[in-house]
Amino acid sequence: KNFLYFLLFLMFLQLLVAIIPFSNCDYYFKLPSYGCECMGIKKQVFLGKSQCIGKIKKCYSYLDNPNVRNENFWDLYREDKYQKELEVSCENFPENLFEKQ
Repeated sequence: KNFLYFLLFLMFLQLLVAIIPFSNCDYYFKLPSYGCECMGIKKQVFLGKSQCIGKIKKCYSYLDNPNVRNENFWDLYREDKYQKELEVSCENFPENLFEKQ
């Protein structure tokens, strides 16, 4: 009986995590593409997009980043997803990326 309650509790938690929106973290199919390092768990929302369950540690922008104007974006993107040159402010992330356009 306790095991059944435990399973029901786990199913309830999984349902909550699935329906509650969290902070957007990664998005690869929208410009500008962006990403983050999450101190918690990344929840996949759909292909190419994830949300951070927990605190966002570092934020990255792959396009229109003043730190990489002279670099080839696609080369940086293929080499490694998270590079120091791509780091941007996490304040109001990712909405702050769209305000600059």
